[in-house]
Amino acid sequence: MLVEKGREPSRSFQRELAIERLLYRYPLNVIKMIVRLQSPVNRSTLKRAVEKVCRKHAFLRSRIVLRDDGTAYFTTDAAQEMRLKAHQKTSDDDYVKVIEEEDQIPFEMDKGPLARIILLESATRPDIVVYAHHVICDGLSLVYLIRHLMEFLAHPDMDVEVIEPISYSEQLLDAYPPSFLKRFMMRRLNSKWAKRKVIFDEDDLLRLHKKVHPDKHVHVGFSMQDTIALKDRCRAEDVTINSAIITAILTAKRQIPELAKRGDEIGFAVNARDRLPVDPGEACGFYATGVTLKPKFEESGSFWDNARAVHQHSQEKLQDDKALFERRTILLTLDPTVIDALLFSVLGDFEDPIIKKVVKAYSKGSSVGAVLTNLGGTRIPKQYGPYMLDTVIFLPPGSVGGVFAMGASGIVGKLDITIPYREHLLSTELIDQFSEAFITTLNDALAPYQLTFKMQANPKSKH
Repeated sequence: MLVEKGREPSRSFQRELAIERLLYRYPLNVIKMIVRLQSPVNRSTLKRAVEKVCRKHAFLRSRIVLRDDGTAYFTTDAAQEMRLKAHQKTSDDDYVKVIEEEDQIPFEMDKGPLARIILLESATRPDIVVYAHHVICDGLSLVYLIRHLMEFLAHPDMDVEVIEPISYSEQLLDAYPPSFLKRFMMRRLNSKWAKRKVIFDEDDLLRLHKKVHPDKHVHVGFSMQDTIALKDRCRAEDVTINSAIITAILTAKRQIPELAKRGDEIGFAVNARDRLPVDPGEACGFYATGVTLKPKFEESGSFWDNARAVHQHSQEKLQDDKALFERRTILLTLDPTVIDALLFSVLGDFEDPIIKKVVKAYSKGSSVGAVLTNLGGTRIPKQYGPYMLDTVIFLPPGSVGGVFAMGASGIVGKLDITIPYREHLLSTELIDQFSEAFITTLNDALAPYQLTFKMQANPKSKH
């Protein structure tokens, strides 16, 4: 990790796309974070803070160049600068309309910027919306990004410590190399693909963007009292909050036939920063992996018995670093345009017999029906000079196929859950049924304590 303190960063940054290729050619692959403050923000002061945070993180001032051979790289050269957008806030649901509007504007990957920051101005509770392409950041990156932005907002004269994103793919391949057989199969696939290679450019991505429907979402904001009750009960039952959430997801899914038949496994994102061969620190970038669980789930068992089974299974999975990175390292041995072709194929925009076989082989034996991204508890301060964080809402990318996504965070000490989805894949009625079953399951598990929040399904904006 390169840190330059107290001076302007070099205007030139360049790095090859590696593991990020998994996210490069997928439209609306966007992660969002909405930060609600307890006091007003001066637009000019925030504008300067945005400029500084872009200097701090090279990816915020980068674009992606696609070469003629299909390889690609990040660069800050000739990239467009991020400019703060601002709207007047009229209700706490205005962020929904803002995200809907941003979803209609595809990222120009070859021009940049690859993230946007929008201020919803209010004299009492302004919102700051961070809207970023997944190719340059994971969920935890957004948490760090918010903290750095708030520090510059509270302390305008603070020096900029530049953090350049590390490249770790070669070290990952050295540490967790695919088996000889898998390397042989990937070389053979690359050889076959070379004879029919297709390179997907910006026009292809724009065409695909028009076919992919934007996300809707359900938002569940726990009170501080609810969060403490859940945390205390989990501690008493010797499980993590993550295990309790996963158990509630699996229990609720089984109550809804349409969701129950879509897969009984659940995937969840894993922070890989402290597992990588090199430490990315608080850099903005994609430093995540994931695991898939299929815990022994007893229909007749209590919620907390099942939560302990989930917890044990999760801990076993998290001990195996090789398994955590195996699929990543296999994909790193592929021609990068194969990865693009896989994404276009999965989204129904590309037909090729070779790619079809790869998709089939890659998904063989998988029955994942849901994916959870839980950013965990408080990682950053709530207070920054005169500014206090009130609420933080995290929205991961929406569902693909029959798999639905969920986001969770406890960044300001209050558990917050979102369920983004695409209505042509998962109907609002189905998601509302699941949401109610999920909340009821958690509420029953916490008895005699009763949850106090109200679910906000598909919030609408007056903006």
